[in-house]
Amino acid sequence: MRRNETTALLSYDKDRFVDREYEIELVLSKAPALLRGELLHNRTVAFYGPRGSGKSWLLAELSRRLRAPELASLVLLPMDLRSYAGEHPIFAVEKLLHWATEQIGIASGMTPTGEHRLGSLGEQSYWLCGDIKRTKRPVAILVDDIDAVSPDFLRELESYFLAPLVKLPGILIVLAGRTRDPRPGEGYTWKSPELKLYSVECDLGPFDEQYTKDQLARQRPEAAPAAVEIREAGGGYPLSNWILGGQVAGQPPAWQDKAAALKACADALLGNVEATLQPYFWALCVLRAFDEERMPPLLAAYLGPTPAARWSYGECRRLREEMYRTRLIRWIAEKGGFAMDEAVRTALENALQENDREMWQRLHCAAYELYAQWVRHYPKAAARWQPEADYHTKRCTSHAT
Repeated sequence: MRRNETTALLSYDKDRFVDREYEIELVLSKAPALLRGELLHNRTVAFYGPRGSGKSWLLAELSRRLRAPELASLVLLPMDLRSYAGEHPIFAVEKLLHWATEQIGIASGMTPTGEHRLGSLGEQSYWLCGDIKRTKRPVAILVDDIDAVSPDFLRELESYFLAPLVKLPGILIVLAGRTRDPRPGEGYTWKSPELKLYSVECDLGPFDEQYTKDQLARQRPEAAPAAVEIREAGGGYPLSNWILGGQVAGQPPAWQDKAAALKACADALLGNVEATLQPYFWALCVLRAFDEERMPPLLAAYLGPTPAARWSYGECRRLREEMYRTRLIRWIAEKGGFAMDEAVRTALENALQENDREMWQRLHCAAYELYAQWVRHYPKAAARWQPEADYHTKRCTSHAT
């Protein structure tokens, strides 16, 4: 298996980009009003999606299209917050303010008349807004990885950069991240109405069969005929399609080693997770949602022979908080619990099913027993938990060996 070659992330390439036309048009349709210097009603567009859903590629494609000749007067400010993750928030935002000032055509730290100016973040933010008003140039700000930085960084970024600028005419802000609010579980959510309440929001889901085939045709041409099998194995998410597409060969293409391919995909999606934390993702990957009360029987089944009682509420909460900090799980109210990024959960469960079917069945049985017990003990909540019990027993019986 060519793991290093097939699991490495693919850098953006305009000739390999597919789909997301609706999302692109959503942004480009605002360009005429931007060029006229109008105050847009919905001046923030936010794209959300799990790891591997193509957020960074989408922003790179938008950046390219916003550089079209007919938009030559537009000042484009693309930024990836991940590159600032290790910096002190105040210094990082100060750097952003200087950079933005230079991009609109004014030397950083200088007045339009050539005099030096030094000041606090508030003063620098005020000067930047004044420079934009004076030059009357429209500005598009593209911010990737909004949840890759600390709450303190986000607070400074919103207070002195995003919030002041988004109130100006001729400004458009495009955000990309995992969730609607970048750090809701760590004490930070957007405060500005323009970012929180009046933004246009889009969830980036997986590709359907046709777009999966189109993606493979451009990125892994030899794998395109196997698009159906690849999408089924990885859920259709662009990163998973890319990784799994490198694991088929021949004419017609077939898996070189399906179990190893799925494991490679799962390992790649967990690549930024500490090794000591990864087993907990594997243990919980069969659950559509979980919390501290649902974790113990799954952890005991996967990590045994320790009994479920070993996993106290406090211990499970500590583990869940560590998992949350990886940004691969999030609270979903509709599911009544925390849910793993579907791209990650799908890859892990399919890899477990292919590599260790006995363990995969054991986990589903543990989940079924938990929910069946809740149905018996809490009859008033049976309507909520019975579908989960049915789901897990169906998964076991439909794939029984």
